[in-house]
Amino acid sequence: MKAGKFPQVSHRRHHREKSVETCCESESDTDKQHTFGRRRSFIGPDRFDGVTPSFATFKAHFENAAQFNRWREKEQLAHLKASLVGAASQCLWDQSPECVSALDKLWKLLSDRLLDKI
Repeated sequence: MKAGKFPQVSHRRHHREKSVETCCESESDTDKQHTFGRRRSFIGPDRFDGVTPSFATFKAHFENAAQFNRWREKEQLAHLKASLVGAASQCLWDQSPECVSALDKLWKLLSDRLLDKI
C-alpha cells in the first residue's frame, strides 16, 4: 500500500462526518447558546383516525415525538394537523379556522370530540 492513499480516505471520512453536523439550540429556554453535534434521529408521529390507537395513546406518543424532536409550538401544530386522517381530520374542516389555529385549542377540540365517543 502507498502512504498517499491513507490521507485521502481519512479526508473523505472527515468530510462525511462534517456534513452531518448541525447547529441546534440547547434545551433550556434561558440558555440561548448553540451547540454543535451529530444530527439525531427523528421520531415521526403516527397517523390518527380517531379510533386506533386510543386518543390517550396517540397524544402520549405525539408529545414524546415533539419533545424528542424539539418541535416548537408552531411545528407541533403543523405535525398534529398532518397526523390526522379520516374522521379525526374532519374537525380541521368543519370548525372555524380560529378553533384549529393553536395547539392547545386543537388538542381540546380533539379531546372533546373523541373522548365523548368512548
